[in-house]
Amino acid sequence: MKATRVDVKVFAAKGAHVPEDKLLKVFHGIIQQQKVTDELLLDVTSYEHVKDGPGIMLIGHEGQYGLDASKGRLGILYSQRRAVVDGFEQALRYTLKKALQFAALVEKDELVAGGLKFPCDEIQVRINDRLNAPATPETWKAVEPIARKVLGEALGADVGFEAHADPRELFTFTVRAKSASSPDALLAKLKA
Repeated sequence: MKATRVDVKVFAAKGAHVPEDKLLKVFHGIIQQQKVTDELLLDVTSYEHVKDGPGIMLIGHEGQYGLDASKGRLGILYSQRRAVVDGFEQALRYTLKKALQFAALVEKDELVAGGLKFPCDEIQVRINDRLNAPATPETWKAVEPIARKVLGEALGADVGFEAHADPRELFTFTVRAKSASSPDALLAKLKA
């Protein structure tokens, strides 16, 4: 699999809510306090006025972080763009780590005060490369063993996968774990 532009969304717990002004401060604080040290972070912007849209985004050189509400589901979305990775497995592993690290930062921020949790029992992966990963069953056949290896490592072997092969959208699949876990607990299970 040649595709390396991967997006990972870690869904928030249902009913999670923190006012936009506080979330904007959290995202700005992540840049100001240099809480992400291995990426060049550039700016924060809000699309909260767009219903079911990208929400609040932190734009970086290597990728973009967002508190995404697309399709009515709130979550942390990391979209990897310029990271140096070799192949789909390394891209998935890198992007999953970035999404989990950011979810942990947001969840622990004192301005959030427990209003936003990421139980990590449902994660969505999207491949942002229609040429190398069209939304077809053939793409799922190529991606599935790698997805099971990387996501099984973090979430455990007993997970369910659902591929979404809508040709009008990017190739997407969702993985669901039997039980909830914290972003930090999943990070501890992932190999380098």
